[in-house]
Amino acid sequence: MSFYGDVNEIIVDGVSGISVNASPAAIFVGTCSIGTIGKKYIIGKSSDLASLLGKGNLVDRIRDFFLKAPKNSVIIAIPSAKDVAGSIGTITLTGTGQATYVGSGTPACDADILIKIITGGALNVATCQYSIDGGDNWSEEETIPATGIVTIGDTGVIVTFTSAATPSESFVTGDIYSFSIISATSSLTEVMNALNIGLETYTPRFCYIAQVCDNTDKAALGARADELFEDHKPTYFICEAKISSSEDIDDYVDRLVTEKASYSHRFVVCCASFGEIIQTDGYVPSRNHGGLLAGTIASARVNQSIGEVATFPITVAKLSDTWTEAHSKTLCDAGYCVLRKYSGLSSYFWARGRTIADASSDYQFIETIDTVFKAVRLARAAALKNLQSGIEDNLALKKIKEDIADALSIMTKAKPKELSEKTEVILPENQDIVNNGLAFELNLKGIPILGSISLYFLYSYADPFES
Repeated sequence: MSFYGDVNEIIVDGVSGISVNASPAAIFVGTCSIGTIGKKYIIGKSSDLASLLGKGNLVDRIRDFFLKAPKNSVIIAIPSAKDVAGSIGTITLTGTGQATYVGSGTPACDADILIKIITGGALNVATCQYSIDGGDNWSEEETIPATGIVTIGDTGVIVTFTSAATPSESFVTGDIYSFSIISATSSLTEVMNALNIGLETYTPRFCYIAQVCDNTDKAALGARADELFEDHKPTYFICEAKISSSEDIDDYVDRLVTEKASYSHRFVVCCASFGEIIQTDGYVPSRNHGGLLAGTIASARVNQSIGEVATFPITVAKLSDTWTEAHSKTLCDAGYCVLRKYSGLSSYFWARGRTIADASSDYQFIETIDTVFKAVRLARAAALKNLQSGIEDNLALKKIKEDIADALSIMTKAKPKELSEKTEVILPENQDIVNNGLAFELNLKGIPILGSISLYFLYSYADPFES
């Protein structure tokens, strides 16, 4: 021992209570027109999506996400291979023009296209405008050239017109040509390939699949979520319900309820709401509202319902005119995320943050999963510090228990609280530590969500003789 002393400064790290989370809010996977397949793009609100990814389902959902997500949100976008061909719908003419027409190309996005004749006449004389959002916004007026080729923006689609026998009768002012295009998508295999590239590096709050998913797809996502949980990377998946152009709303709702009866999973969320979405540039596309759902989740605390009326009005979306509150209630009760209206309020709201869990599950709500997953991450990090350590006496056991409790206190002391202070870390007695290791029971006490309020109005006449 040396008596040649001094004052020694020692930094004790890891006790400040800071919650370390280097992962992004979410991983988005889907198709786009110019992004590199399998590349991990780090995307923020100010990222230039057009130059990085072009157009497509992936870009659309990211734009929708940032309409509701916090400004400082960061996500990872991973383009998936387009191995399922897109389609160009039948072109319908409303009018009397005699030109023939055909659509061609490779759709880069989903769009409802209209071509409106502004000035009638022959090729190289007639002029037109086009819309890719069903008529909400229109391009600049342009002449239909002698080649007859009208390029529909950057959708990847062209329409080629051929002159009528009498050229001047080819186009008539006011005529409208209408059709829909569906972009190429990814097979389940390619979706999972892209997801796994992101999950090798990151453990996000959730993963978003930017295309419709059927029950087979949902089952694969559920199985992957179980694998991730077992691998200590708790994550859930958000996907979109599919609607066919041949379905009306009643058929759509009935089919989804039937599908839900045959499959469930507590770590899968399915958005069944769709309709118009008002972008910041005035563009009003119609599509699944899943991107808005993901953005709302990113804005919410882990234990906060995304349907909280005072906090999360959805002012940038609109359901179709044939959608009713009965449709929203039926789908919400079945386990889907949908928008709804409240009488007396003009905005839409999420009916509830539902998962497609079985009715007997404790994990039917997104806020439950988010809260438990955060607690799992915190408690695991605290417990890992003590792995392989020697246990000499009760003081050593008490220290491990306190480490876990301190980690969870990040949630119990948060303002607003994410867990109740009644949350307990319990150390059962008489354990065989040598053979079985050490077990703790974490009794997480959540903050109740107010789902409904009843107002009882009793009416009676006042007695004028009472003082």
